[in-house]
Amino acid sequence: MKENMQKINPTKIQLFKIYKMTDKLKKSISKFASYEIDRLLPILYIGDDIIFGEVRNVDQVQENEDVTDLYNHEKMWDSALYYKNFYRMNSKILNEYIYEDEETISLGQVSEVNELNILDKLKYYFTTLDADTKLTYIYPKKNTQSKSIVH
Repeated sequence: MKENMQKINPTKIQLFKIYKMTDKLKKSISKFASYEIDRLLPILYIGDDIIFGEVRNVDQVQENEDVTDLYNHEKMWDSALYYKNFYRMNSKILNEYIYEDEETISLGQVSEVNELNILDKLKYYFTTLDADTKLTYIYPKKNTQSKSIVH
């Protein structure tokens, strides 16, 4: 694990707070993401699962892409939530693959107004038939090798 990383208690994963991903999760998500990303934003709990989105630097955003710039009560961040891909994963498993560093800790959570804007857009994209938004379920790999006990 990298220096300056803090593990998160799975019951403490905060919605609307940016987290960084471990290399293993980045590799899994890179199969679906349009860009290389290293940060995510948990948005919604569904039972034991969390839905989260991709966070990119604003300078990576293309002109025709719909994003929401992220900010808190103090300032605009240099980050945006991208609406093309969202992911659903068990919160306990997700906890093993995310961390906070000094940068993400200093940002805190997005503002309440920013949260409402994100939820409103998320509802639109998930309820519009012609929207180009994907929800990908991420499950841990199961060990498919059969195990036998030799006496």
